[in-house]
Order: sequence, then structure tokens, then C-alpha cells
Amino acid sequence: ESQGVRIAVPETGMLDTKTDLDSRNSEQEMRLKHITLTPDHRVLSGNESSGVELCKKLFGITVFEYNNGKTKWNHISRNRKLVVQGVVEGSASHTSGKINRGDMLVRINDVSVSWHNFTSLLRSLNKRKSVKLTIQSPRIV
Repeated sequence: ESQGVRIAVPETGMLDTKTDLDSRNSEQEMRLKHITLTPDHRVLSGNESSGVELCKKLFGITVFEYNNGKTKWNHISRNRKLVVQGVVEGSASHTSGKINRGDMLVRINDVSVSWHNFTSLLRSLNKRKSVKLTIQSPRIV
């Protein structure tokens, strides 16, 4: 039987990685919400140039833009999390009641999403199928 490694963690003191990290991972998994929505592709004009526009029109989710198109993306900014800035009233996301400001969009149809692949993932969605969004809620301390 393997023994857990003990490491110091400033906020909590000693941490038994074998048990404490497992419970932290399951805590994180518990904060995941899986929401199935059917996007309305009829609202698209075909001129949407970014995932931000597509996400807002298809799902009613506004994501926080770090870049605003003003500077070139670097490796760090491309891998930042997609944070929900707001939910459009009356949209499918709003009606679901499960998506809130501060939540993070982590997967679309079980594919991990980042700024790097956000636009291409949204453009590749099948027009006739529902979409599974995996949202992670922030931990309230």
C-alpha cells in the first residue's frame, strides 16, 4: 500500500495528498454543473467574428473579455478561463437558472474549452442538436 506524501500548504497547514487532494478534487467536481441547451442558430447573421458574439447569441451568455481585440493574444491569455460576465434575460441560459455571473465555462460537449479553441468549438456546433455546457461555480469561502 502506498503512503501519501505530506506537503505544507500555507492556508491549511499540513496536507495529506493521498486523502486531502482526492477530497479537493471531488469538491471541485461537485461544483461542476452540466447544462443541456439547444442553441437557436436562426439568430446568427453569419458575420459573427468571435466566440464572444457566438456565445451571447446562441446561449445568452456574456463572457468576460480579457483582450477586447486590442492586443495580440499570448500563450498565457489564450489559456485563461472563460468567466461568465452575465446572462441575457429571457435567453435559454437565463431560463435554466443554472448559470450565474462568475461561473466558468469549462467544457462544451465534453471538450475542454479555452480562449484558444472557444470560437472554433462554437462554430462547429451541429445546428440541430442540443449542446452540453459544463460550468464550474466559484467556491464561496
